[in-house]
Amino acid sequence: MPLIWAAISAHGFGHAAQVVPVLNALGGLVPDLRVLLRTTVPSTFFVDRLKVPWEISPVQQDVGCVQSGPITINVAATWYEHDRFHRTWSDRLQTEVDAMRAAAPKIVLADTPYLALAAGKAAGIPSIALASLTWDLILSEYEAPPSIDRLTITQSIRQAYDQADAALLITPAPPIKSFSQGISIGPIAEPAASAREQLTTRLALAPDERIVLVGFGGVPLNSLPFDKLEELTGYRFLFDGTVPSTSTRFISTR
Repeated sequence: MPLIWAAISAHGFGHAAQVVPVLNALGGLVPDLRVLLRTTVPSTFFVDRLKVPWEISPVQQDVGCVQSGPITINVAATWYEHDRFHRTWSDRLQTEVDAMRAAAPKIVLADTPYLALAAGKAAGIPSIALASLTWDLILSEYEAPPSIDRLTITQSIRQAYDQADAALLITPAPPIKSFSQGISIGPIAEPAASAREQLTTRLALAPDERIVLVGFGGVPLNSLPFDKLEELTGYRFLFDGTVPSTSTRFISTR
């Protein structure tokens, strides 16, 4: 049975949400397909979403950004974590190469850990990047602390990305130049069936009320301007977090 090694960034759930529809589509084309998920995304994310047989190997694949909320990046901490990650690069790379050779996948699919692409090249396994961003591109927007060799880190990331045999560049995406072989593709989505009627009944919505789901792809949000949002008449909000007991418009999904 063919095996895909799927390396997934665990910076939120967005990368996993891109990979799952691709793997499901491939499963429809290759009935006996199996997937090894190399990621620290919680396994619960894939339950009921990923339809092909899978197992998970929770090993860190990259750093991403260190955040104190979905829109606040701790720039210094992000650079320090990347520096720590790259100081042990040789050991991390060898660990991935050894694991890939033991698993013997037919192909490596990475969204978008550059470690997996470099390991695939070293292990002699074809590798494909699935990318709506690259981490060198993200880091290029931020100044590093004086003790961090910013240029060496970003160059190392680009060199690792360039080990991919091909890259599928998802629309929408910023200009990505880290890959020698980049192929632009359309958006990736796996729309769920509408639950409007069930929600209307369960939440006792008025006919003209609209439902807004407030979520940030797995990055915790601890607070919202509840007082301002309470003023938005005609809306009810589903929020993955604690809501004020006095709220009339917010409903916690927890």
